[in-house]
Amino acid sequence: RKQQLEMGGLESFLQVIKSHPDNAQCLGEAMAAITNLVHNDDVVKKLHKLGGVDLVVQSLLKHPEFTESSVHGMRLLGKCIEHNFNAKELIELRGVEACLGAMKAHRGVEAIAQGGLFALQAMAEGGQEASQLVGKHGGIDVALDNIKNFKDNPKIVLSGLKLLGALASSKENATKMQALNAVPICVEAMYVFTFSITLFP
Repeated sequence: RKQQLEMGGLESFLQVIKSHPDNAQCLGEAMAAITNLVHNDDVVKKLHKLGGVDLVVQSLLKHPEFTESSVHGMRLLGKCIEHNFNAKELIELRGVEACLGAMKAHRGVEAIAQGGLFALQAMAEGGQEASQLVGKHGGIDVALDNIKNFKDNPKIVLSGLKLLGALASSKENATKMQALNAVPICVEAMYVFTFSITLFP
């Protein structure tokens, strides 16, 4: 991995994305390769400096229908956040729209749901304005939908519940959650989640 980075691996894979912006296979493989290279804060900083985070977001926005690039794009954004990429910057790059677009296009795809909820949660926790933006673009519906669809996946349920918790900081979002009957859905998910943790600690 270190050798790949020293030999310009990031630059090469980003060039693939730039050169083949409409090729599903090329985008998927390039994003998977970049995701494998991202293992610390310094790599994320370098990726951002090269315009890589922006490039990935733009690719997701352009082709939310591509499964592989959506899977690896979500994972990549999640890893960037894990390694301290600023969630506010991701919002400015239209990360909210990119995540929700991919999740809506691939309803029921576990890897996309997991990565997308994690990234959305980090962005929604950026304050009331950020929370309102995620809610405005359909974040509440997507969170509830994935909590129901993946009630047996503790990671997705936890990320979904945390996302809804962050979204509830906005009065407008909280009102919408009540209208969507969010409380019983969350209570049921928490029950299943607690039961799963008890059985499989």
